[in-house]
Amino acid sequence: MKAATSTVQDSVRSQKEKEEELSDRLKRADFPHKYADALVQEFRLTTSRIIQEQLSASGGTKLVIELASGNVVETVLIRHERRDAVEETVRYTVCVSSQVGCAKACSFCATGTMGLLAHLSSAEILEQVWLALL
Repeated sequence: MKAATSTVQDSVRSQKEKEEELSDRLKRADFPHKYADALVQEFRLTTSRIIQEQLSASGGTKLVIELASGNVVETVLIRHERRDAVEETVRYTVCVSSQVGCAKACSFCATGTMGLLAHLSSAEILEQVWLALL
């Protein structure tokens, strides 16, 4: 399976596009127009940010996310397509990290060789889902 990797600049640009889309959604949801842009621009929606995206040929996406602490985790958005005689349905699964590193210390695994660095808060885990689906 061949994968394409985007640069940090691409991720930042796509984040900007996502912020504009959120502002548009707020406006369509009867949120006062004069506050929608300011809300998105003045307040950070998350404390973490996508620093790299890797797209798979099957439509899945691996995100490398930098947390506010500076630690980095990976999140994967998996696309599932199902076709039957009547229709095609698409659903997604989000695989999130709950820790930075791993305490198992398996010698064959890069994450295991790091040791356990931190447990993620529920907010950090939820932000991974937010960033993957936004």
